[in-house]
Amino acid sequence: MSGGLAVMTEDRLWTVAQVAERMQTTEETVRDWLSTGALRGYRPGGNRFGWRISETDLQAFLDAAANRPRRAAQAPEEEQP
Repeated sequence: MSGGLAVMTEDRLWTVAQVAERMQTTEETVRDWLSTGALRGYRPGGNRFGWRISETDLQAFLDAAANRPRRAAQAPEEEQP
């Protein structure tokens, strides 16, 4: 099995409508991201069943769009007198 297909069997797959709802945007915007390659998706049944987006690919898309890297929570440093 190829790497891409292995991901599909392990991740939850989202529909365009589900991604649009989760991202609070339109289905048209999600389809634009898919058609330009900004968001990776799969068409397991061709055009008949539409796009599916894996949780891993959706998270990678969100990470790439972030304005700064995520940092681990750190306790505030104590002030030294």
